[in-house]
Amino acid sequence: MAESNDSGSNGSDQSGVSWMSSGWTGFFLAALCVFYALIAIQEVALTWSGKPRLVPWLIGDYSSLEQNQQALIAQATFTSFGAVIGATLISLKGLHRYVSEKGDLRPSYIGSYVIGPWGAGVLGFSVFALVQGGLLAFSTSDSAADQREAAYLALGILAGFGWRSVGAKIEEVIETLFSTKKSVRTTPSSGASSDSESPPPTDGDSRSGEAEIAGRKPPDTE
Repeated sequence: MAESNDSGSNGSDQSGVSWMSSGWTGFFLAALCVFYALIAIQEVALTWSGKPRLVPWLIGDYSSLEQNQQALIAQATFTSFGAVIGATLISLKGLHRYVSEKGDLRPSYIGSYVIGPWGAGVLGFSVFALVQGGLLAFSTSDSAADQREAAYLALGILAGFGWRSVGAKIEEVIETLFSTKKSVRTTPSSGASSDSESPPPTDGDSRSGEAEIAGRKPPDTE
């Protein structure tokens, strides 16, 4: 009996340790996601003010570009970092579900929380390229400049939050552009082809057929 009690207490202690480790891991991942979101929000704010931090590091002098080029780069930045923000939101939702509600945060999930938001940023940039190329429908031509920038930011947030649906949509575009499936052409039977190739009946022919069906001699067509 003593052994059974000891084993039961050990089992409860192990489950407690497992719960604590899962809780601390979830807390660390949640803090990391919030940190990612703050970085993305800061870059969006700097780009909106005309002083981006990442773009000059990538392409050099940002102020020397033409106004339309700056606007295009700003829209790409909003879409990319908006996707990072959207991915952190879906990651925080997943952490709440698997840590707080289920208590089942598996080690295989950790990588997606660490790398996933930045992968969503690449996905957001891809969405922006597809929109600019006309392969995805998204129009802001009638909007003011601030509204266009906000629209691309919202597009990125939605793309990051719903990255599974976005991936499925991109697969549809790929299937449309690069499909290797050949269309199957049905070959009609000999009877159907002879009917389709025969000329349409004249008025006299049609009346002759009706008369034959009725069992009487067709009238004179002259």
